[in-house]
Amino acid sequence: MDSKNATAWEPCNWEIQLNNIRKMRSNFTAPVDKMGCHKCADKSVSDSIFRYQTLIALMLSSQTKDEITFSAMQRLKNIDFSPRTIVSMPDNDLGQLIYPVGFWKVVTTNCYQNNNFFNDTMMLLPFR
Repeated sequence: MDSKNATAWEPCNWEIQLNNIRKMRSNFTAPVDKMGCHKCADKSVSDSIFRYQTLIALMLSSQTKDEITFSAMQRLKNIDFSPRTIVSMPDNDLGQLIYPVGFWKVVTTNCYQNNNFFNDTMMLLPFR
């Protein structure tokens, strides 16, 4: 068989499934629509801090419901959330702010390690 004339495999009824998904998502009623990582960062801060907050929200969101991530981010934003604030905070305090995020102890450690990376590459991250 000539590869130019070969048809690619497609799942059965994929177009019907895609249309059903589009119908279900048309009202934007899922928690991710109002509390997803893209909604967690403070829009009133500088671009670099906004990117930092979005990156932390993504880190917090792994294995965590959107509502929990959003709530943890709100608590962080209440303490003037920036790399400088996080690096100067005792890990126990940070842990209390982000708990009950999934794997919160690991995320706490990763937040501190992330500060060094972020400070070095801040300008390489995309703007909002």
